[in-house]
Amino acid sequence: MSILRALIERLPKRVQIRIEKRAARGLVWLSAAKGALALRGRPVPRILIDNCVLRHGLTHSNAWISTGTVLWGCEVPVETHHTARVPRNYEAGHQDIYEIEVPYFASLSRLAIDRRILLFTSRELLRERYRQPGYNRFRFGMNLWSKAPIEMLPDLSRSQSVSCLLGPNQLRDHWSKNEQVRRLRATADSDFLKLTKSIPDAHILDLYHLWTAKYTDCSIFLTTDGRFRRFFENNLKRSICENFCSVRIMAPSELGRELGLAPIPHDLLTPLDSDWFYELRSAQIIEKQQELR
Repeated sequence: MSILRALIERLPKRVQIRIEKRAARGLVWLSAAKGALALRGRPVPRILIDNCVLRHGLTHSNAWISTGTVLWGCEVPVETHHTARVPRNYEAGHQDIYEIEVPYFASLSRLAIDRRILLFTSRELLRERYRQPGYNRFRFGMNLWSKAPIEMLPDLSRSQSVSCLLGPNQLRDHWSKNEQVRRLRATADSDFLKLTKSIPDAHILDLYHLWTAKYTDCSIFLTTDGRFRRFFENNLKRSICENFCSVRIMAPSELGRELGLAPIPHDLLTPLDSDWFYELRSAQIIEKQQELR
């Protein structure tokens, strides 16, 4: 690999960029082709995708790259820079996500673009984005899910409606988790409320996502939320779990391995679909204070 890299660096810059872009696209295409082959002849999977998966799809950001010092007016030294796409560094607490889960994002996104898999979100998931460090396909950098079509599921029937009149004092709390849980417990259908009567508020929203997936024919709930998964597998009564047996809770790496996808480290995808400057470098583990989630 180092020998090949050295040979490429001897080529003109324009040729280097063309080769690097095609190589990045080729990696994604080859990996996704295996998944398309595995899905041939099978019903198209319907997948409810969690916000945390979309959020971690932001694998690259823009950085200032130094281009040296020039003299302004032949006297004053001035540092010059340009912006370029670089791999996003990650915190130590997210190491497993970026090294195990994120390498499957580009291939899964390609399968969604080709309609080999269908991705969905829901109204409750959209409400969560207002208070979370959310997914924004127009945010600076590169999000591997930005081109994947994500459709809205129809809202499930509610036992009653709750009217909300927002004043200056209520607006701040309207999008809080406590308020969302309160509205959900007041409006969800009676079967769900009876099933989750003893469930703590910390996990009620995730269970409602499973409930939504179940009644909208989604067979997979794709998430990187390990805390909820441990609760569902280890702390939830078996009688409750059986109500969700038609929906599989899966991490992207599990789905990717099941489809035969090859993991692609996100720093190899820096040139992917780039129409601006980029710099090939490895992602680093950083302290939490150095970069926002």
